[in-house]
Amino acid sequence: MAHLYPKGAHPCGRYMESNVRCLCVRCHKYYSDRDAEWTRLLINKLGFEPYETLGKMVDVRIGPQDYAGYALAFYLEVEKMENRWKIEERFQHLEGKALKLGVIRAPSERT
Repeated sequence: MAHLYPKGAHPCGRYMESNVRCLCVRCHKYYSDRDAEWTRLLINKLGFEPYETLGKMVDVRIGPQDYAGYALAFYLEVEKMENRWKIEERFQHLEGKALKLGVIRAPSERT
């Protein structure tokens, strides 16, 4: 799986289905080192507006409320699955990353 917007720079998009596409290993390796070509290919395939809209959705810098909303949507989607093992562990991991990034506050700091 290849992330349209890299998960390191856009952690909110890590689990978003709309932010991934299937690529063969060779293509994934090729585009991993060629960000400009990857972006150009995606804009050509998806169109500029959809690509830009997705960028806004995966960008954690748009605000903690948005990040919390996407995290909640992810949690609810996974909760629907029959195979729910480790969901709490995954959610805690995701919340931990959000705390490190400073996009949400610790429970003790929330009002």
